[in-house]
Amino acid sequence: ESDFSVSEQFNTKMQEFSRNIVIPNDRGELSYWYYERIRGQFEEDRSRLKNKEEVEVFKSKYPRQYVFTKEMMAIARKSWDGEPADAVKGAGTTYDSFINKIINDSFVPDEEYYKETIGLLIIYNYLRLRPENKLYKNGKAPVIAYTIAYLHYISFDNFALMPLWEEQSLSSLQQKLLDAIAELMFKLLSQIAEEEYSSVLSISKRKSIFEDIKQKVSNEQLGMLHNIMPDLF
Repeated sequence: ESDFSVSEQFNTKMQEFSRNIVIPNDRGELSYWYYERIRGQFEEDRSRLKNKEEVEVFKSKYPRQYVFTKEMMAIARKSWDGEPADAVKGAGTTYDSFINKIINDSFVPDEEYYKETIGLLIIYNYLRLRPENKLYKNGKAPVIAYTIAYLHYISFDNFALMPLWEEQSLSSLQQKLLDAIAELMFKLLSQIAEEEYSSVLSISKRKSIFEDIKQKVSNEQLGMLHNIMPDLF
């Protein structure tokens, strides 16, 4: 269903930015994040190339680790906007909710929105690839969504996304903070799930859970996060 909206102005504009805005680097390399507006678009574009040299140029211009789908973007954005319950309902469902609001608001992204989205995806990808995820089992998606949501909530917008675009990476302290929040989110989500004889994934889809999480974080736990990055709060 998410492919019905591929021609929306929001998506075509995001694709335009991704093909024209060079990833910051000091090596003079011309590489880009690749927005996959249409499912399978990346592989299709690559398959059209006629020889090995063209393929190598394409791979250099669009490294695979910088490919992102509209569903990935929707999950990251929904989480950042304080709606983690919507971000764990399945990639297609999350995207449909995201794009419907975009359309209803007649929102058109600009370069700043695009670059901040990439900054957000750097956070999302870091959380998505953590080795610790294997310990969360079906709680991986909830931990990612609630970690991003809680990071935004406690930082009062002080966790700026634009510097992540400029650096194209997280600092060691930022990684440490995300690790700590992720562990805390898993602990609290697990507590609620156990109390309700349910699973982390199941309870995480309820909108009220994020408010419950906020209330359950103790001053001691908040202080621990504060000590990692005092300037953030």
